[in-house]
Amino acid sequence: MFEKLLKNIYLNFGGGPEETYRHETFVSSLKSIRYYLVVSIILFAGFALLDYWAMPYSRDTALFIRFAVVIPGLSLVFTAAYLNIFEKYHQPVLTAAVLLQGYAYLFMIAVAGVGDLAYTSYYSALFLVILLPLILLKLRFYYIFLIVLFIVIGYEYVSINVQRMFEGGADGWQLPVLINNNFFFITINLGWLALGYLLDSSRRRNYLQNHNAANAIKILEKEKADIISQRDKLRLTLAELKVVEKRMSAIVNNDIAGIGILGLKNNYKFVNSKWAGMLGYTEQELLGERAFQVTHPEDRERSDDFFRKLIEGSLTVFNLEKRYVRKDGSFFWGNMNISPVQNEKGEAEDIIAIVVDITKRREFEEHLYESRENLRQLNDEKDRFLKRINNELLFAAEHVRSLIPKKIKQGRIRTDWQLIPSEDLGGDSFGYHWLDEEHFAIYLVDVCGHGVAPALHSISVINTIRSQTLPKADFANPMQVLKALNEAYQMTDHNDMYFTIWYGIYNKTTRELKFASAGHPGALLVSNELKSVSGESESKVLQTKNLFIGGLEDYDFKSDSVGLEANSTLFVFSDGVYEVNKDIKVSKPEGLHGYLLAKMNEQPFKLKKIYKKALKLNSGQKLTDDFSIMRIDFD
Repeated sequence: MFEKLLKNIYLNFGGGPEETYRHETFVSSLKSIRYYLVVSIILFAGFALLDYWAMPYSRDTALFIRFAVVIPGLSLVFTAAYLNIFEKYHQPVLTAAVLLQGYAYLFMIAVAGVGDLAYTSYYSALFLVILLPLILLKLRFYYIFLIVLFIVIGYEYVSINVQRMFEGGADGWQLPVLINNNFFFITINLGWLALGYLLDSSRRRNYLQNHNAANAIKILEKEKADIISQRDKLRLTLAELKVVEKRMSAIVNNDIAGIGILGLKNNYKFVNSKWAGMLGYTEQELLGERAFQVTHPEDRERSDDFFRKLIEGSLTVFNLEKRYVRKDGSFFWGNMNISPVQNEKGEAEDIIAIVVDITKRREFEEHLYESRENLRQLNDEKDRFLKRINNELLFAAEHVRSLIPKKIKQGRIRTDWQLIPSEDLGGDSFGYHWLDEEHFAIYLVDVCGHGVAPALHSISVINTIRSQTLPKADFANPMQVLKALNEAYQMTDHNDMYFTIWYGIYNKTTRELKFASAGHPGALLVSNELKSVSGESESKVLQTKNLFIGGLEDYDFKSDSVGLEANSTLFVFSDGVYEVNKDIKVSKPEGLHGYLLAKMNEQPFKLKKIYKKALKLNSGQKLTDDFSIMRIDFD
């Protein structure tokens, strides 16, 4: 299978075809190269705003790298893109421009402080630096290889020798971050490398196929033109042939097509040397022989039927592709054009046959047909596979939704919720249930990623909480629950998957709400009885600063508690509810809190309004993360 995949893959044609290919590729990509350079300059300047937030202590150095090094360098390359000499050196020049951007980010990571966001997160910008030139610049594979190699080496040097993340630091968090970053960084860059190889080889393979097909078409058109020309000339009468014998001799004894004159009994009266050579006979051996003797047995009946109609006059000319048998027993495919030589009465006296060897063309057509048939079968298999996968995803999605408890419409505690996954299956799950007659549990889990694996992981966690199967854990104690979950769901044992969680226990007798969160957004508690000076309901964010579940073993989790006023409302949600775009007003929980406080007392107020608001803020496009929110009203 692997050999079949790599068959006919070329990364260098050599000689003239290589130069032609490189010129045509450059011409077709020049406009996108200029666009890429302009967009890179704009993005590098525009993303300078992130430095004020991501690296506040070393932003001056970051701004110097952007505006004094990278942007002037890219501007110089953009200017060079309008020079004639740019075509010759554009591949190494563009490679240098990409590496300039990549090492600019590496330098920013190196100078960032330990508390800066850029210290651990700016490495993700390197993915974009590699991907955009890979798609837009049509760099050849070995240049893509150099880019990936030098950026990976640069990142490893910065993270290990400059940031010294391998040593772990005082609190030990750097080493897990280094391992996590390396896993995604190296994996994705290997993907970029494979994609670069496939793109380069695919472009070359398509170019070679088009080039060969164009040449084959030109040859076939020339052969067809020659055949038509000779057929028209051979329609001259025998008397005219005698007059122009010397001129026709050159035509008859050509090296393109075999020519034979047949009598009405299908016997050869004349053959040229080309036709005799194609059959492996001498000209004398063929004279007097019947034509069916050199026709393949399986094609004789069809050929004889056409010949009979030609003699009878029902056909004036015909064209037939059939097989011919050589003297040594082998056969070849020929394209035969036949027309009669008629007397003054319009009766056929002789038959002129012109045959061209089309064996290679037939082999090409058979190979093309087989390729199309194989492609059709592969497409059918793909469609069946996708249909099965879609059905399984729908079934899995229904199963995930069936685990969510029903909404409570009446009683001292009422609930409402909204769950809209960003894909067919998401990593968000939530629930609530009574532990006993006094304690009511509320929980929301957000597993990293989307798809089948995170969904299954989320289902496992929810079932563990619902069935209370964690050993040594009092499910009425949020701190013990988080600690037990952390021991049971370590990343190293679950394919590097981790999750965040908000877990709360409400005591209906004491009206106390105990809670703990692990890497999860804080829940919003609103007291409708108490009002602030401005007249708005009093609110409080319920959150504890704990690491996400599965990160570190033996982590000491913290919990907290709060007393609930009468007529209180609790909102528990995942970060996908408010992280909808780059607008600071809506990309942080403060914006969501303000919206909830302003709208929650409207009648009727449905949680679906929040989702519609998020879609509007996201320009109507589908959200990139799961949308999960619960509302619990306590009377």
